[in-house]
This record gives sequence, structure tokens and C-alpha cells, in this order.
Amino acid sequence: MTSFFGYMDFGKKVDGSILLMYHPLDEPEVLVAYIGVLSKLCASYALLFMAARNAIYHGLGWDVDKLPYWKHCIAVTFLSLLMLIFGLFIPKVQIVLGFAGSITGGSLGFLLPALFVMYSGDWTRKKVGAFHYILTYVMLVAGVIGIVFGTGATIYATIKG
Repeated sequence: MTSFFGYMDFGKKVDGSILLMYHPLDEPEVLVAYIGVLSKLCASYALLFMAARNAIYHGLGWDVDKLPYWKHCIAVTFLSLLMLIFGLFIPKVQIVLGFAGSITGGSLGFLLPALFVMYSGDWTRKKVGAFHYILTYVMLVAGVIGIVFGTGATIYATIKG
């Protein structure tokens, strides 16, 4: 909804983030919106960071409940510094959204549903039939192609500028 009104306000002049086109010191309602966005970012960072941290721990084979405190501190400090570096040196939000869109869109729309069907049990060509068997593999390949080409398109758009 915010982007709709931003585009209605600026039209084709929008090149990146709509928030950068407003002047919060000249418009008090925009200043309130900036404060709201800042508080939302601060609150959501902790929630998203904990979920990401726990997923990384699980991927590394670490038990969250039995992890030594020093190892936890090193991991959290490293991840926080990595997030800070990304935030400082990625110039446009479109780059992040392009990568996130290609990876999550291909994964959630195609790749993961096909894998869930394949690994749900008793999934053989004889049991499910040739039609479902072939289309599940088509869906899996389409997900991989979507992720690869979406990521490639984002990299190309970033380099092309």
C-alpha cells in the first residue's frame, strides 16, 4: 500500500527507494513514517536474526541448547558484522530483493513442493503413474532453472547498472 501511494505521488520519477524521494524535515508526516520504519526494522531484525541464526546452527550440526557460550558469541558477532557489511555496501534495495525473489520464488513455488512430493514416501513411477512422475521432475527442473536464471538476471542487472 505504501508503494502504491509513493508511485502515485512521484510517478515515473521513482528510480529506487520511494523513501529516499521524500524529505522528512520538510514534511512532518514523513518524519513520523521514517520513525515507524526505523522501529519496525529494529524490532524485526532481532526476530529474523534469531531464526536465521538457529537455522545456521542446525545446518552446521550444532545443538542450540548445548552450544558453549563463547562459540555462540563468536557466531553472533560474525553474523552481525556480516549483516552490517551487507547493509553498508549494497547500494540499492533492488539487488537484495532480486536475489531474495529469485531464490525464494523458485524454491517455494517449484523446488520444495516437488521435493516434498518425492520424499513423502512411496513415490515411485509404478505407484504414482507416469504423468505425475514426469511432471514432478519437470517442476523440480523448472525450480532450478528459475533460481539460476533469476539469480543470473539479478547479477546481470547489478553489473549492467
